[in-house]
Amino acid sequence: MHDLLETRFTAIRRQMRIAPITTMSYPSNDYGTFTHAQVVDQDLANIQRWLDEGWTVLGWQNNTTGTTSYAVGGGVAQRPDPSGVIPFPSALSAHVQASLAQFALDYP
Repeated sequence: MHDLLETRFTAIRRQMRIAPITTMSYPSNDYGTFTHAQVVDQDLANIQRWLDEGWTVLGWQNNTTGTTSYAVGGGVAQRPDPSGVIPFPSALSAHVQASLAQFALDYP
């Protein structure tokens, strides 16, 4: 990322955004009055808005996801916290995967 600060890359500055999807939940940050699912739905709505505005959104796939899903919510998000709760439940993960797959179809 630091290489992008060089003068030769000024034309592409502010041309990329990170499209976050909230996969972790912490007791000290309970999203105010929103549930984790509502926060994720807002993240997905933001991604759809950027697609509607003509942005290109790249979905990350890696050697563990294969070509049928996206690298969202794996690793530490699937490890139980000290109370035994998995931060990114499988139902929420499936919702994200289905939404991203639908975006790929709707915005080729």
